[in-house]
Amino acid sequence: MAYRQYGYGGLETEVADLDSEKNILLDEKNSLQNQVDALTNDRSNLQSQVESLTSEKESLTSEKNSLQNQVDSLTTENNDLQNELDSLSTPNFIQNLEVTDTRPVFFQRPRVRITGEVWNVGTTAANCRLHVILYQGSDVAEDTYVDVGLIGGRSFESVDETINYDGSPISDYTITAEEA
Repeated sequence: MAYRQYGYGGLETEVADLDSEKNILLDEKNSLQNQVDALTNDRSNLQSQVESLTSEKESLTSEKNSLQNQVDSLTTENNDLQNELDSLSTPNFIQNLEVTDTRPVFFQRPRVRITGEVWNVGTTAANCRLHVILYQGSDVAEDTYVDVGLIGGRSFESVDETINYDGSPISDYTITAEEA
């Protein structure tokens, strides 16, 4: 092995060089450690931000769901109100009628008398009529219409009409107001 021979002055120079190199390496180590510490702090801060944003996202999702429920409820309410408005913008009939079946004793035909009122709670009905079906058991005795005429919006017309029929007494009937 060959040893380098240094003089006392050469050894001091090498020790000084090594000390200088050691100090440079220590400075680099400290600088790297500072970077590691800074990155660790950054990572911790970012992790806190992620947790905060995750919590905020969950809160916003919950708020979104609540708002969607409100939108759905308001949409249903709006549809209900639109249906009600539509029903008020067309004729809408309410009947208050009495039906009397009269069977005379002598040679007259049996008859049904319809009296009362037909109310229109919607808009004007230009040509209102009553669709009358008279039943004798399961058979139809008469299927006819009774003209009521013009019924203005939010008003009524009186009805007093007689319908003749043949055969046995009337067992049932249907009367439906409609616009022709």
